[in-house]
Amino acid sequence: HSAGNPVSSLQSFIDQIPFAKEMGIKLVEAQRGFVQLKIEPRPVLFNHLRTYQAGVYFTLAEITGGVLFGTLIDLSKNFLITRKVEILFESSTRDVMIAEASLDPLRLDAFLTEFETKRKLTARVEVSLKTIGQQIVVRSHNEYYLRRGIPKYFSLTPPAS
Repeated sequence: HSAGNPVSSLQSFIDQIPFAKEMGIKLVEAQRGFVQLKIEPRPVLFNHLRTYQAGVYFTLAEITGGVLFGTLIDLSKNFLITRKVEILFESSTRDVMIAEASLDPLRLDAFLTEFETKRKLTARVEVSLKTIGQQIVVRSHNEYYLRRGIPKYFSLTPPAS
């Protein structure tokens, strides 16, 4: 992982995803094997019931799981793509939402060893979305494919707006 402030470098990774930036997804905390992101309520993110639209929950959970790998490897130099997300809606909210994902410390070294050896792997992550009061809103089981290096057919230059 690159030196420097992991929160600022991972926030810039999030902000290069136009949809995530537009939603206002912010990184709160990043440590090796742990991330916490948040989203502030805004009417544009709500459905007809004035709670978050389902796609907001999905996007926050999907991005949180992906950003978790940025605490272990440099996402600007490695390929990461979401393969599967299973999402369970336990409740709804219109408040600030906190998303957390972590990897078992015992699995971190095995993950890094496998990634170095095989140069690719499929990894599963559980993400929880909660209110500030710790009420669980969503649980998701995400699967990501990671590969050493960025394939030539993917340009990391953001599209012109």
